[in-house]
Amino acid sequence: LDESLRTGDLYAAAYCYQDHAVYFSTSSQGIYRSDETDSGNELTLLFQNGPSSEVRGLDIDPFSGQIYWVDYALGQIMRGNTDGSSVDVVHDGFVAAHDVKLRFTSDEGCDSMYVSTSDGIFKADCDGNGMVLLVSHSAPKGLAIDHLGGHLYYIDGSSSVFRVGLEDGADVTALANPFMGSFSSFMDIDPVGRTLYMADSAWNTIWSMNMQTEEMSMLVSMASPLGVALVRDRYEGY
Repeated sequence: LDESLRTGDLYAAAYCYQDHAVYFSTSSQGIYRSDETDSGNELTLLFQNGPSSEVRGLDIDPFSGQIYWVDYALGQIMRGNTDGSSVDVVHDGFVAAHDVKLRFTSDEGCDSMYVSTSDGIFKADCDGNGMVLLVSHSAPKGLAIDHLGGHLYYIDGSSSVFRVGLEDGADVTALANPFMGSFSSFMDIDPVGRTLYMADSAWNTIWSMNMQTEEMSMLVSMASPLGVALVRDRYEGY
């Protein structure tokens, strides 16, 4: 996104393999879609922030062609089509909602969503019904779903990555080096390659972590990264 086109921070990003587009949020303007064309990237502002809105985390349902996102300021989970139409409120009443991640069934249906807020991590179905507090934790941030291992990973602004059970939030485990990094924004996962990726705006880098050995590596240095998203192919992997 050209600097002249924005005034707020770039936040989360998500890649959709169905349409090969990148979706990302900005705090001041809303949600953009970036399509690669022969003449370069084509940017479209899909959903514009209202006067009191602040978009943070987002995720894509590639099977239904929908975007889910959190409004940090309004405490809402929103949903709209990837063409920028049909916006609705899925759930509201959250305090400082930061991220949302979707979990899918084997037959390509949206099974459940996970939302990080200042009170902890909530779980509900993809229409916002049956909302329950899955994990009580002070201000968790970015989320990542390991559908192969049956775990949810999250960060909270510290140097640790946390792992819990997807279904019941049980067996909370702190991972990673407690003296390395400051994970305060968003993350992504390669479940096949068993690797986590975390943006670190304090150390100006993108970290990777081996999910089996917990070994960490500095991958890319850049100024104040907030979001990270992997480009993945449904059949060929990451």
